Amino acid sequence: DIIKLTAGGLVPADCRIIDQVNLQANESIITGESLPVNKITTPLSKVNLPLGDKKNMLFSGTAITRGRCTTVVIGTGQNTEIGKIASMIQEEEELTPLQIELKTVGKKIGIICLAVSAIVFLSGVLKDYSVARMLLVAVALAVAAIPEGLPAIVTVSLALGVQRMAKNNAIVRKLSSVETFN
Repeated sequence: DIIKLTAGGLVPADCRIIDQVNLQANESIITGESLPVNKITTPLSKVNLPLGDKKNMLFSGTAITRGRCTTVVIGTGQNTEIGKIASMIQEEEELTPLQIELKTVGKKIGIICLAVSAIVFLSGVLKDYSVARMLLVAVALAVAAIPEGLPAIVTVSLALGVQRMAKNNAIVRKLSSVETFN
């Protein structure tokens, strides 16, 4: 399909620019670049360029801010760059080794807390304390012993790792990727 676009128009599909006059596009939805990008018709010499460097392309969902162009559609729906981003967001992430370990530790701590609470409850009842009072003590013990701040501590630790990596000019897109580095 061939599409003609002018300033103010939204790009309906991923397109290759075949003709243009003073063309600029707002690609912030795709690349995060806040300024309009000058577009060209010249074929690019490199393959697998970052989206922001594909100056001869227009992407679905972006807006034409200046000029006019004629394009040929190369992708629609899920086969567009915005469609790929949307499908990545919808995919369920695999648990990282740290998350798996935290889940295991959490289950073990929970079982130990329940066991200790049950022992405290039974020993109190056997020593003739009231059942209601011992139930209250057992529940309070279980609630106090479970480390609810553990996920927050791990998140803060990972954020500090990101900060250290940023000082070394590393860009971290996913907080969970920090756990693989020392």
